[in-house]
Amino acid sequence: MARTYKTATYTDDQGGQWNVKVDSATIAQVTGSPSGPVIGGGVATEVHPNLRHALKPRVALCQEPTGGKVHRVICLSNTAPLYVTIGTTISLYDLDGGSAITCTMYSAEGEKHRSKKLT
Repeated sequence: MARTYKTATYTDDQGGQWNVKVDSATIAQVTGSPSGPVIGGGVATEVHPNLRHALKPRVALCQEPTGGKVHRVICLSNTAPLYVTIGTTISLYDLDGGSAITCTMYSAEGEKHRSKKLT
């Protein structure tokens, strides 16, 4: 089964909005009340610029229960349940779209602005 992607809206810490591609199965996972994507944000309903290279997006670090492999999951908003709540789980799929692995968030990394090298 091939993986499919959707364009979603990433909101940076300054309130700017950017288009990013996210796995359809990841953005479809919802939690909370009111219900919303566990990675925050949602499928893009407006046209925004693509996420600029100089901005490294915020991520949640999620670990597999066996083997301890760590996955970096982009969170579309700084209030996303996966980003702000340690212990939140998310099902991630391997590269060929096969079976899901339930991973648990244990840490988060904020967004970073890459600086240009001066020559």
